[in-house]
Amino acid sequence: MFALTVLGPISTADLGRVYPHEHLLTGPPHGLGEADPDLVLDEPAEIRAELELFAQAGGGSIVELTTPDYGRDAAGLVALSRLTHVHLIAATGFNKALYSADLLRDTKVEALTDRFIGEILDGVGDAERPVRCGVIKVGTSLNEVKPTEEVVLRAAARAHLATGCPITTHTERGTLPERQLDIFEQEGAPASSVTIGHLDFCPDLDVVRRVAARGAYVEFDQVPKPKYAMESEVIRRITVLSGEGLSDHLLVSGDFSRKSYFEHWAGGPGFGYLLGPFQEHLADVLTEAGLDAEAIIRQVFVTNPRRALAFRGPGAARTAAALGWVG
Repeated sequence: MFALTVLGPISTADLGRVYPHEHLLTGPPHGLGEADPDLVLDEPAEIRAELELFAQAGGGSIVELTTPDYGRDAAGLVALSRLTHVHLIAATGFNKALYSADLLRDTKVEALTDRFIGEILDGVGDAERPVRCGVIKVGTSLNEVKPTEEVVLRAAARAHLATGCPITTHTERGTLPERQLDIFEQEGAPASSVTIGHLDFCPDLDVVRRVAARGAYVEFDQVPKPKYAMESEVIRRITVLSGEGLSDHLLVSGDFSRKSYFEHWAGGPGFGYLLGPFQEHLADVLTEAGLDAEAIIRQVFVTNPRRALAFRGPGAARTAAALGWVG
């Protein structure tokens, strides 16, 4: 099985420890960056230093989920990957309507599907050195799937079927994960091809259970952010769900989208935190609960991301042929 990085396809076995939901280079739209410069990630030297901290902590791969509506810089990701030897995966797709609606008015599902397929198979940027995207990112609003968002979700499902590319989602404050899965499944995309993001925020653990039971990946990705104080609750959820046999559907990341979250840049928790202090805290609680901490942590950071990021289904053969991937 293969994943598609900005430097080309690799075996999923080579991904190593993975953060499946991060941001490295961003340019927020609608004046958001001018109003809040902390949101702008545009200094490669600082980001490179953070990626080196990640690698030193044992990290292997990062999924960079900045979409075109939020300032995706695919060429910049290539440069960072070459400098740091960290595998980086770029995203096609669009985020929630707050950022993308102006770009998508009157856009049809068919046209958007073709765009996503093109960014996976043919790449983006310089025609001489195109950068191919290895994940499809979508988003929905708070308790609402807006019309342009539904178009994006349906196009993502169709692009998945055509290419085998995995899908990952933004849920606003953890709302509507099941509605997202319903739309994907209406289009024929299985839940097993989908990672549902920001479920740290979902207040109802039964909803999280149902998402996992349907075969989707549950992503807790706000853990290191001090303003949310999610760590203890996420560790509790991982422990409870693991005890129920659902550890093979869990992912953890940081969703760093501000300078202040980067240790080297601004003294924040940094890209070493999840593989360091958080992992140690999680291991202690899992062990106290009588669970196999080492096995579960490996699932969360290694085994589950391998499956979540793998191209799958009939469309994967099309992509493999286009890329010349023979495994």
